[in-house]
Amino acid sequence: MVRLQNQEQKEELQRCEREMLEKEFALKEIEINKQIRSQDAKLQQILDELKKRCKGYLGQLYELIKPINKKYDIAVKVSLSK
Repeated sequence: MVRLQNQEQKEELQRCEREMLEKEFALKEIEINKQIRSQDAKLQQILDELKKRCKGYLGQLYELIKPINKKYDIAVKVSLSK
């Protein structure tokens, strides 16, 4: 009887730890996305100012082409920014 309760407690603890790790991962992903959006906003301000000052400037290469599928958006953005 005691072993059964102990086993159930261990399983519950493992389940809670797994949930906690999943939530931590989701939180980190949200924080990273927030940083990316912040950086994108700053960059957009700079680019808008550059467009105003230079008549021939059309935009970043990333702005001029868009990936067909949304899931490739960040990968294309990173590869074109280097």
